[in-house]
Amino acid sequence: MKVKIKLFATLRDYLPKDSIDYTIEVNVEEGTTIAEIFNKESIPLPHISLVNGIHKPVDTPLPMSDEEILISAFPPIAGG
Repeated sequence: MKVKIKLFATLRDYLPKDSIDYTIEVNVEEGTTIAEIFNKESIPLPHISLVNGIHKPVDTPLPMSDEEILISAFPPIAGG
């Protein structure tokens, strides 16, 4: 199944140079977790991850879906 991953802030440094809209597309098997995808793609684990706009922990297996799956990933954010 195809999954799109959109990276934000400093995670964008891990995107390939030819990525469009800060997004990559990967093929994964049903039941693959967010953490497994990020490890395979050599991207640090996100602090916040959303699957189709809903917060999910990185150990969440992705459901088989007819809909497009979009993972949005955010690093830890600090400021003051």
